[in-house]
Amino acid sequence: MPLYYIALNGSEFKDLSFNTDQIVISENQVVDLSDYVNLDNAMLEGFQWTTNSKSVQIKNGQIFGASRGVATAFGSSPNYKTQLKIKVKVLGSQDAGYVHYDAPKPEKLSIDSYVVDFMFDDDAEPSHILNEGSIKYDLSDVIKLYPGERIKLNVSVEPWYAAVDFTSPDSEYFLEWAIRGGAVDIDMDNVLTAIDPGVEQIFVYLANEDDRTDVKDSFRVEVLNGYVTSGTVFTSYKGVEELVALSEDLNLKYIGSYAFSLFQYYVGVDEKGENEIKQKAYGNPFIKEIILPEKLEVIQNNAFEKLTSLEAINIPSTVKEMFQGAFKDDSSLKKVTIGEDSQLVKILLESFRNCSSLEEINLKNVTTIGSYAFANCTSLKEVDLTSSRYFGKHVFEGCTSLENVILSDKTVIGDYMFANTKLSTLTLGQDYIGKNAFENCKSLTSVTFTNPNVVIDANAFKGCSNLTSVTFADGSHVSIGANAFQGTAITSINLPNGTFELGDSVFANSYASKLVLSEDTEVLAKNGAPLSGANRLTSIEITGTSSLYSVNNGIL
Repeated sequence: MPLYYIALNGSEFKDLSFNTDQIVISENQVVDLSDYVNLDNAMLEGFQWTTNSKSVQIKNGQIFGASRGVATAFGSSPNYKTQLKIKVKVLGSQDAGYVHYDAPKPEKLSIDSYVVDFMFDDDAEPSHILNEGSIKYDLSDVIKLYPGERIKLNVSVEPWYAAVDFTSPDSEYFLEWAIRGGAVDIDMDNVLTAIDPGVEQIFVYLANEDDRTDVKDSFRVEVLNGYVTSGTVFTSYKGVEELVALSEDLNLKYIGSYAFSLFQYYVGVDEKGENEIKQKAYGNPFIKEIILPEKLEVIQNNAFEKLTSLEAINIPSTVKEMFQGAFKDDSSLKKVTIGEDSQLVKILLESFRNCSSLEEINLKNVTTIGSYAFANCTSLKEVDLTSSRYFGKHVFEGCTSLENVILSDKTVIGDYMFANTKLSTLTLGQDYIGKNAFENCKSLTSVTFTNPNVVIDANAFKGCSNLTSVTFADGSHVSIGANAFQGTAITSINLPNGTFELGDSVFANSYASKLVLSEDTEVLAKNGAPLSGANRLTSIEITGTSSLYSVNNGIL
């Protein structure tokens, strides 16, 4: 048959030609392509070959007759930007011209590369990452792994056409591994798992049902210590233990950022809509309990984030600060032990956010709590904030089981601080209640303000649909923001002696039907219409004789 060749656009034309219309070989025969085309083997090795039949295999400039049949071989090379095509016929024993060749036998065994099955993190270059996101390395030196990491070893034989399918039960050969120590384990799928720190020289033999052959290879593995430190900083844990105990002998003062995080690769999409390999962090899924050493002083940001199996941790009394996201998304964390003599004074942004199993925590000595620090801790029932002075926003928002809060008069109640909680009664001595501070607290029935000078900001009790009683101190100077009591169940608005500055729609959509003023009550409109939306309000009363107001036929 004629030779087909195609010169692609923009490429330099190369005068390539076969010296035959068809290549004819016998089963198990190997020939060099250079015998049939005007390129030497070195050049041919740059070509990538495919065939339309398993009867023919081509690699490294060689053709192998795998079984009787006819195939068309296609070759292309980025160096020449040219495509080749040739027909190859493989003769069987029944064909004229057939010559018998023995089936090729492996002469050399090589563990030349591996693909990452599981790693805690990695500094892989883009060239190491395959299309599906897995990572492939050439094995040219000692393999260094941490306990629990896994790699799949790639086993090859030479010559290439003597390839063995080690996964087939009908294969003549199988691999026999020789491991002298206990640092690693290798399973039937050639997946190596690091077990304990140590150095291991591993041998692999080509074996058959009779015995080992002389065909073998070896390599070294070093399993590293999974407790990684840098000076007084614990930088990372790389292991699969359920109980992680950091030794006092490490002399640690800091738990580093993302110290217990892992990383995985995946195929994502870039800004142009094209696939690219991306990396994302997640927490170690194996750890259930962590014991931290005394003398520890700081837990840095996201140190224990997303440890979804972590159930308990003891915070040493020496820890003073806990930074952003320290235990964020630890959904199984039930118990955090903080001693009475704890020096912990700062718990910052999102430190325990979404710890949905957390039931109790000692905050008696903590003075500063950042925004969202305990947001969505849906099992948390009680907190003592008597020492706390400085708060961010949304600190306990979404703590749907929180029913008891111990406050001091100096506790600052910030924006959304207790929104969507289970609090039922409140006695508040603070001088400021933040925006939306108790919004949608559906279990809240009564609030008593003991401080005569208090600012209640906008929406502070909005949506507290079972709130029926609000009590202010006599002689108060109270400022109430817009919609502060919107949607409550208050039936009577009682404003004692004092000055009340009311924002817009303070009692909108509430059940208030009556406004009761004392004889020395002064009501001022801050902005808008304070009683706008209070559609159930039908009467106004004044107790005693007021020099400021009078009521005539229900009209103030």
